[in-house]
Amino acid sequence: MTPRLWWKELVYTTFISTGIKPQELDKNFEQLYNALYNRFTTAEAYSIFPDVLSTLKELKKNGFQMGVISNSDERVVKVIENLNLNKYFDFVIASSVIGCEKPNKTIFEQALKLAGDNMRAENALHVGDDVDK
Repeated sequence: MTPRLWWKELVYTTFISTGIKPQELDKNFEQLYNALYNRFTTAEAYSIFPDVLSTLKELKKNGFQMGVISNSDERVVKVIENLNLNKYFDFVIASSVIGCEKPNKTIFEQALKLAGDNMRAENALHVGDDVDK
């Protein structure tokens, strides 16, 4: 199943779970779904915490190599670009492209490869928003 189809099914079942009847939803679902799917590629769909930019600037200024590893679909690359955060990151990895999600070690190994020949696991740090992933 493609990420787009996965999201489509999730959005559909979410609307149905709120009590909307399928015959009502089906009339406009394609237009509604496409609008939502595209919206979550734009900067307007997200907010950056106040301390993020200053932190990223400081880390970059001090020579830290940084990347994004996201359990998401390929849109994460465009989201990072649209938020003007791409200048801080050396790479962006979407789990849907790699074929596995955090905490699978394969996605971290891919990040180490993208970081370059001199990057070793013992010198890398993962900062996440989920203690299990």
